[in-house]
Amino acid sequence: GQLLLKVSTKALHDEIQAFAIKAAGISALMLLLAVLLAIAFSRGLIRTLTNIGYVVEGIGRGKHDLRVEPHGQDELGKLADGINAMAAAVGQSQEQLAERIIEATATLRHERDEADHTARARSRFFAAASHDLRQPAQALGLFVARLQRENLAPELQPKLGQLAQTVSNLQGLLGT
Repeated sequence: GQLLLKVSTKALHDEIQAFAIKAAGISALMLLLAVLLAIAFSRGLIRTLTNIGYVVEGIGRGKHDLRVEPHGQDELGKLADGINAMAAAVGQSQEQLAERIIEATATLRHERDEADHTARARSRFFAAASHDLRQPAQALGLFVARLQRENLAPELQPKLGQLAQTVSNLQGLLGT
């Protein structure tokens, strides 16, 4: 004999089709979950990079108290820590420079005041010396002029001329 067996493949076909639909649904769900995770991670990354950019720009404009929020021990965290250290160092350098400028300004003011005081003292000295020396030189000039009007011995005339010239030179130096 022969045995004839008839098997229907429709049930097998329906089962394969149901399995394919389930696999496509799970794949779509996994893909959607992956996209949502990527968006969540990228938003955190973009937020951190935006914060880093804001802090760096602020430091460039002189706001040395800005800091990047800590982000962990990954590459972004190390970058944030480096930027924070840089901001602290720049701020400290700016403070030191400001202190040095204040000290230098005070030193310059003190030196200027001393120079002004010295110049005033020198002016007072020269005015007093000029006044004190002009009076005797003027009197000497008057005395020489009186001697020139008198009839002195001819051998004294050249010496009197030299004396008159010397007194005139002295008066010229005091005038200068």
